[in-house]
Amino acid sequence: MSNYRLQVELDEDSIPEGALGALFPVPPTTADQEFMGMKLPPTWTTRTVSTQDGRQSAMLASFAPKDARSLVHMDIGLRPGPFVEAHFAPREGRNTVPGDDAVELFRSLDLDGIADERARLRRIVDRISEKFVYKHSTGRTDAPLTCDLLTGNCLDINSALMKLLRLANVKHAYYIGYFVEEGQSAAGRHCWVSTVSQGRYENWDIAHHLKRDVQRVEAGLNPIAGLRFAMSSGWDPVFDLDSMKVEMHHLATPRWIFPDGSTADCKVKATVSQVTQPEAIA
Repeated sequence: MSNYRLQVELDEDSIPEGALGALFPVPPTTADQEFMGMKLPPTWTTRTVSTQDGRQSAMLASFAPKDARSLVHMDIGLRPGPFVEAHFAPREGRNTVPGDDAVELFRSLDLDGIADERARLRRIVDRISEKFVYKHSTGRTDAPLTCDLLTGNCLDINSALMKLLRLANVKHAYYIGYFVEEGQSAAGRHCWVSTVSQGRYENWDIAHHLKRDVQRVEAGLNPIAGLRFAMSSGWDPVFDLDSMKVEMHHLATPRWIFPDGSTADCKVKATVSQVTQPEAIA
């Protein structure tokens, strides 16, 4: 196992007016990584919270305005291991429940005559990779999946993939976090999908294949060489915080929490380094 320290620096001049605090994702242990712990500044007031379904944890932190540029360390070991069943259990989500367009696209795949689950998975992956042209953007496309060709980022591509996997009853999990390209130290946000079919665990990153113009998508974490760290599992997490319902699309990076339940991304800089001895972190 190789151990890494992900350093997340809050890059804020001040805490946004009205913010109750910040929600920091607690990296999950997955089939590809083991969470070793995290270290937050001792002056912060923190408590652990979980999503309504109990599948994802986070640290709710409040701190003084002068601490708005503080550092959080997360230690993660990258290693192969067993997949976590809970991450693959079906869950409702505003962005992953198939609509009519997904149902129509699914029907066009004509999977009824294909009994082999892995062959069904292969056809779904191929269809999504043919359907999209990769484009990095912060927004989401609202175009229906029935369009001949779509332009989208990793969020669009993986949302479409999961809708078809759900219709095909293929077990799948969604992870979002950071990717660090080989030779770099700065980390950028990225997401990917893992599947279990006929007892075989695989990772799929269609977006990175399309980004490099690789024609056939193969299973694997790094079609672009580098490191990735999952910060959370699942789409559309919902937290109950002091009788306040807090919903968001993703919890990839820390988010400011406001009294009305709304959230906003914290401005952060994320860097990664290899460590020989992870810190003992609560």
